[in-house]
Amino acid sequence: MKVSFILLLILGLESQGGEQERILFEETFDNVALGQRGWYDGTACRIAEHSLRGKGCIEYEWVLNKQKVQGSSSQRHLFKPVDPHRPGSLL
Repeated sequence: MKVSFILLLILGLESQGGEQERILFEETFDNVALGQRGWYDGTACRIAEHSLRGKGCIEYEWVLNKQKVQGSSSQRHLFKPVDPHRPGSLL
């Protein structure tokens, strides 16, 4: 089984007249150069070329009878925290 991801992190913030969405972080995984785009702690990255958005997506593969995930390792990325009670403000 292969699972591919496109990361899109959205925070819903309430405005005076209704609800407003704000994109906090977006990554399309177009290539394996994740370290150059602020990702860290990853040791492997496999990009699948057929994606619904962008040029590619990161691919994780779980193989029967193998303990570790194949393809890509876990990856982390920092982004600035925001105050959900004050739209547009950083903490």
